[in-house]
Amino acid sequence: MAGNRQHVLPQFLLRGFTSREEKDNCFSWVFRKNSVSFETNIINIAVSNRFYTTESDSQVDDEITKAENDFGLLISDLRRISKSTEVTSEDICHFLAHLEIRTRHLRESLLESSSILINELLDFLKDTKTLKEIVLKKIHEDPSLLSDAIEKEFKNCSLQPGFKELIRKLALQNAPKLLKDIEPYLAVFVEVLSKEIPNRLPKMAKTGHINALKKTIVPDSRVDAYRNLKFHIKVFDNNSLILGDFGVLIEVESKRRFKTIREQSDKLRNVYLPISKNHLLVGSNQTNINISLSELLRAIAESSREFFISSHNVSDNEKLAQNIGMNCKLLSDEELKLICTEIFNDEINGIPTKHST
Repeated sequence: MAGNRQHVLPQFLLRGFTSREEKDNCFSWVFRKNSVSFETNIINIAVSNRFYTTESDSQVDDEITKAENDFGLLISDLRRISKSTEVTSEDICHFLAHLEIRTRHLRESLLESSSILINELLDFLKDTKTLKEIVLKKIHEDPSLLSDAIEKEFKNCSLQPGFKELIRKLALQNAPKLLKDIEPYLAVFVEVLSKEIPNRLPKMAKTGHINALKKTIVPDSRVDAYRNLKFHIKVFDNNSLILGDFGVLIEVESKRRFKTIREQSDKLRNVYLPISKNHLLVGSNQTNINISLSELLRAIAESSREFFISSHNVSDNEKLAQNIGMNCKLLSDEELKLICTEIFNDEINGIPTKHST
């Protein structure tokens, strides 16, 4: 994967959905919502420019490239299985944990959720009177917030201790008036933030994702969750499986049944990873897995953000493509707004009335 064009899904996984081969080149069909399906070389699928690198730092890309050698051998071995059977391998847990956190799907989902949260926050902050009251509430609950800020400014000043203490007392006593005086400037500050933050978010999301991958490309906590599952390879004979742009489909005990990344509070039921057009890797803690092929394909399409791939250009896949994006978010808009509302209401309800102006 070394170089500027970096695959956010490993090429060895994409090759399982090959539609045809020309010498060393493998092709697959790509399906997008409201678009005509097209066949392309897999070197052009799930690829992004310098996705895992920043400037001259290629640590994450190098580590992923190295890990893919072993992961590729694992998937090749699983594809050789000719009939449905149970499989055991610690490497399966490692690969699923790795695939869950490496994708463009994850980064874009985090970016989208962050954008919604920040927009809600900025809309809230535009009410400068409420913002002022919240600041006063925080100072009232913890006066050291203001005292520490003043002390920091005093470090380079040769003031007598008694004079410093007088300034602290005056600042605390006059905080409501000071904030009222600067209230008109708060609106300007929020407006500047509204313009600057959206431009900086993509870079922040990339940096945050890469820094997380630098710590580990195989998180122990996610590996541990998969260790509790029993794994099977289910073999289909109709070349019907598709691969979403997210990798692992996770089924949890929740109102929202399918996810692409597990939250710590989720009770894990099953995981599904198509590894070829005929092979499905399933991990489960259930005795019976109650999911049909049609239900699985629909869940994969709905959980994809941008596309899914298939070895066949069939009308059923064209229909499935219309469901792309229906269930791809980490949190729904409604869930995100509810989180913001609860946070803001907690802050507003806790404002001490004696500070109101």
